[in-house]
Amino acid sequence: MKISFSILALLFFIDASAVENDLESRCETISQYAEGIMIARQNGKPMIETMQIIDQRFKGIDALHAMYSSMITHVYGLPIQQTKENKALAAEEFENEVFQGCMSTPM
Repeated sequence: MKISFSILALLFFIDASAVENDLESRCETISQYAEGIMIARQNGKPMIETMQIIDQRFKGIDALHAMYSSMITHVYGLPIQQTKENKALAAEEFENEVFQGCMSTPM
């Protein structure tokens, strides 16, 4: 399930004022959304419903909308795990992967 979101995470930092904000806090927020997207996928939520949430929440914020839409497209290409434990593990691993990619994004 290894995928680099460094370029997508970089979009989060395009605003010059973003340099002044706490990288760890921003990456935590991004990774929490990633976990939520994976949980939605693992619970069988239709992709269109997950996209609609992102459309509403990030309307007019193009960089974030593009980043989360790309995450959704990636995650919905992955299989749904069969057990509750594996579903939780998939969400946790994806959250950690996105957090790691975000934290390693050069400013």
